[in-house]
Amino acid sequence: MNVSGTTIDFEFGDTEQGKAFFERNPTFWPAFEKLMALTNKTFGREVRFTNRLEDISFNLAQTCRQDFLEVLFLSVNGFGIGAQKLLRGLYERAVALEYMRTRPEKAERFTKYAAIQEHRGAMRALDVVSKEEFDAMMGPGNTFDEIKARFEKTTPEFEQTACKKCKRKDTAFSWDIDVASPV
Repeated sequence: MNVSGTTIDFEFGDTEQGKAFFERNPTFWPAFEKLMALTNKTFGREVRFTNRLEDISFNLAQTCRQDFLEVLFLSVNGFGIGAQKLLRGLYERAVALEYMRTRPEKAERFTKYAAIQEHRGAMRALDVVSKEEFDAMMGPGNTFDEIKARFEKTTPEFEQTACKKCKRKDTAFSWDIDVASPV
């Protein structure tokens, strides 16, 4: 698959908090420009994935780059709590990326788990709209019944024992192991 990457032109805006940040950190801007040039070179190109891991790695790393820029933007402009909220997701994606890099066989499992997440999202959507409205908005290939079929096909691979006493099974919360284990 050929994919054209994206380059990003990034601006911080002209806020009092931003001005104060740049005054406190005079070496930040030159370092940031170098980082942006490197990431634009990395992601702003045509890529040809030869396997699932390359596809996941490129796209997950691109998401990490976007998360990083959002964290940075919020931090520079005085929204530290908002930055902290995004930081956890960035961290978890980076950990998952490194985990798959060292265990390439896990890439397919990561992809398969999407059917479970998709089903969870669809179930929440049905709390707000009817099944007919959902199907009309999602279109062919993504109707509720098609999402449910993918979920039912994938779920057995992700079942785990929820209760050792009664042997009740449940769907795993995560695609592989908890975040702390690979860290």
